[in-house]
Amino acid sequence: MRCSAAEYERKIDLFIEHCRNSGDPPTSFVMRQVMGITKKQFDELRQKGESYERAAEKLDEFRTYFWIKKGLDDPRWATFSTFNLKQADNGGFSDKPEGQSGEVVIRVDMSGVGPEAFS
Repeated sequence: MRCSAAEYERKIDLFIEHCRNSGDPPTSFVMRQVMGITKKQFDELRQKGESYERAAEKLDEFRTYFWIKKGLDDPRWATFSTFNLKQADNGGFSDKPEGQSGEVVIRVDMSGVGPEAFS
């Protein structure tokens, strides 16, 4: 698909505007309907360079904002919003710690503590 960075950004702005005005969630299906491009085409354009990537980041931020706001505005949406935020297109958040694996050492310095501390 041939599309300039400016046209790509304009399509993203139209999509965000549509979602704000209609309340439609910023899904790939709605994106295809509003922007007239598939998810695959969107991702291919995103890879074309920095100006395309910056425009796509705007949509990433909007998707994250949309689901956080939805969950905060109506507690009935909290679980569904949390699920959506875990999806790669919506931020890819994780509720599991992704720390380094390995040994954890905790050192406790007991010097200066007398037996009365334990009675």
